[in-house]
Amino acid sequence: RTLHAMTTPASSGKRVAGPGVDKEETKVLISRVSKVLANNKARGRECLEALRLLYLLVTARGGKDKAILHNKEGILEKLFHVLMEIGTAPKIKYFCLFILTKLILHHITQPSLSHSSSSGAHNLLPLLSRPLKQFDLQVQPYVLALFATALPVDFMRNCLPTIVHSISIQEGTLRPASMPGLRNIVRSSPGMLTYSNHIKPIESQLGEFLSRASTVSEQKASAGLFFKLAAAPTPVTELDGTVAKEFFTLLNISQNYTEDQIFNIYSFSLLYDWLHGLYLAPKPAPPSTPSSSAVGLPSDPGVPAGGHVLSPGLQEIIVAYCLRVIDQAKGATSGAAAAAATEADSSRAKSVTNDHMPLVASVEALRILDLLCMIDRNLVTRLFPTLKKTFTIHLAHKDHAAQARQGMSAAAQAQQRASQHTQHHGHVLLALLQFFVHHSHIVVYDPEPLFRSYFETFLPQHCSVALVAFETLIFCSENKEYLLQHTNVFTMYFPPLFKLLAWSPVSLVSEFTSILPALVSQASSVEVLHTLLDLPLMAGAMENLAREQRRLAATLAGAAGGPAPPTVDDETHDLSSNTYRFLYNHLLRNESGVSINFWEASTTLPLLQQFCKRTPVTPRVQSICQIVPGLLEVYFDVVIAFGQPDHVRSLFPLLLERIFQLYSAH
Repeated sequence: RTLHAMTTPASSGKRVAGPGVDKEETKVLISRVSKVLANNKARGRECLEALRLLYLLVTARGGKDKAILHNKEGILEKLFHVLMEIGTAPKIKYFCLFILTKLILHHITQPSLSHSSSSGAHNLLPLLSRPLKQFDLQVQPYVLALFATALPVDFMRNCLPTIVHSISIQEGTLRPASMPGLRNIVRSSPGMLTYSNHIKPIESQLGEFLSRASTVSEQKASAGLFFKLAAAPTPVTELDGTVAKEFFTLLNISQNYTEDQIFNIYSFSLLYDWLHGLYLAPKPAPPSTPSSSAVGLPSDPGVPAGGHVLSPGLQEIIVAYCLRVIDQAKGATSGAAAAAATEADSSRAKSVTNDHMPLVASVEALRILDLLCMIDRNLVTRLFPTLKKTFTIHLAHKDHAAQARQGMSAAAQAQQRASQHTQHHGHVLLALLQFFVHHSHIVVYDPEPLFRSYFETFLPQHCSVALVAFETLIFCSENKEYLLQHTNVFTMYFPPLFKLLAWSPVSLVSEFTSILPALVSQASSVEVLHTLLDLPLMAGAMENLAREQRRLAATLAGAAGGPAPPTVDDETHDLSSNTYRFLYNHLLRNESGVSINFWEASTTLPLLQQFCKRTPVTPRVQSICQIVPGLLEVYFDVVIAFGQPDHVRSLFPLLLERIFQLYSAH
């Protein structure tokens, strides 16, 4: 947020550096930055503005702009020396750090530059190879941040003792930069860490941060004329404004966060990478013997690593923390948090309903619990009932949202604001489904009802939410084998997946193409073919219903004293009338099982032709028309490669029939 605020163009109308800036303007900007960096007295507003423009240019074109990468003005060395100076303003240091990170990464990833003796990164390596303690204490956090974000993980080896010391000992100067450095090591080279020297002291401190963070706000002294008064300590609160009765988590609200509360949040953000890197080895290659999926068990992304064993004490702290976060998120997203807030605390209620943090934190907690259950299978039986209940609560949230729209009281309006974010529960539901995919076989539970609830009930109502659509397709692609063998998602509930593509054709065509072969079977091939050919009609129907919903909402708002609804022409209104309701029910169905050809029936053909004439060819419809031929090619490749000859022959007359209906002689 700080970087965004610092780089947001002001309203002065100045041109912002970006992809449209030519080479001459780039050279002028680099020369300008070089001059202001070399002049100590010029490092004020002009320097900050020049660095801001260079950062925007590097972000947009840093990997392609040779004028920047070849370091003609010695810009890398100058940025580094300014970063190392003690008296430089923090904002200037931040910009130097961000620009150096981008440019060094580009030099390292391009062999022609990384091996060049004139390369700026090549000249900086001797300076960065010094032990961290040789740098001034005030610039050590910047150097450590540079190591963590821009340089290969080998550069962190000499910093390991300092990182462990800053995290495990009460030394807060380097600790904020040590956490990202530690994350980089765990992600790239976890074998660099030894249990006695690194893992044990760090885990001991992580447990302290997670379980013993202060439950009161930091006391800020108020300045008076002759003396200062220390403000009374304020207890931290839950999201609904009530005083927290349990330990502190990242979802608690503090007026002024203390250091241990800040590092409580840092520690939680580190947990997933820490557990995955140290305690979960990569998935081994499948042996020649029958795999787990062949005997009815889902495959796991990894197996418990044999090198380290997670201490039971830290495991219990992590489980308790994650369960508390999930419980807090359920309360915040159910509307109770906003309804409980008083009129005097309306700003807090607004932040609760508009902030996605509870759901994001809940997803991260679920991912961590999923990892813990892979490490220790005994946790599954303990956590399974709680997470199954959590799935039911998040799935039922849409019903609470519908009830909130019926009244217009103050409490109902607060719940109505909360209902606008119902679609974000899809991320939580997918994280829970992933947990059930990995662990339901341990408790001998069939998750089919949960998949039916998501794909038949929740997903069709949120097809227009881009992030939910993308994550759903990624979930289906990553769990393709399990869904094919243990569920009927691809055979029974594939129509909602087509609706995701129909609404976002350009964005999701790659992800949808990866799962299309899984949708084609001998039982579903006919219906899938009809659905592929009718995708433009599906996109048009979805747009027509969306316009109808907006018009209805505007009408209701006008009846309640709001602005008058926009006028609608007769043809557009006719598209949203009950005349085409039968057609909408067919195109936008949520279950498979309809393999008839609506274009061949004398009763429905005139209706379809009239619908096609009246439906406007929008950019969405045009895009889906361009995508369908490629999808048909994938479809027929699968049918010809894996279908039975008799079944392939039976599709041929159907194909000719649809071609004639699409391109009739008259």
